[in-house]
Amino acid sequence: MATFITFPASGAGGIGLVTSAFYIERGNRAVGCFVSSYGTAAGVTVQVATSSGGTFLPLNRSDGSGLPFIITSGTGGGAAVVEWAGAPWLRLAISSAQVSVTSVQIEAVLR
Repeated sequence: MATFITFPASGAGGIGLVTSAFYIERGNRAVGCFVSSYGTAAGVTVQVATSSGGTFLPLNRSDGSGLPFIITSGTGGGAAVVEWAGAPWLRLAISSAQVSVTSVQIEAVLR
């Protein structure tokens, strides 16, 4: 079953730079993230937490580089599979304000 979340249109003060938190059934399940096109060039990254009200931390790449896991960057949409989040609560962050609502579809990856 798909989950749909959005980045709200951004106003002053950084409002709209993260989606609402969403829950994945198991933190060890891969999820696909499909980001629709957006207007202002930006990068979309994943943040994780152990509870919905907890502190969200960036999900880093698994190659040991310490760099954030990037779903997409630029002005077009994109898609990526998060192989292992390690926590059940996720949200997405976008690096710059957007003038309109941006939709994201989250899908469980079945193997």
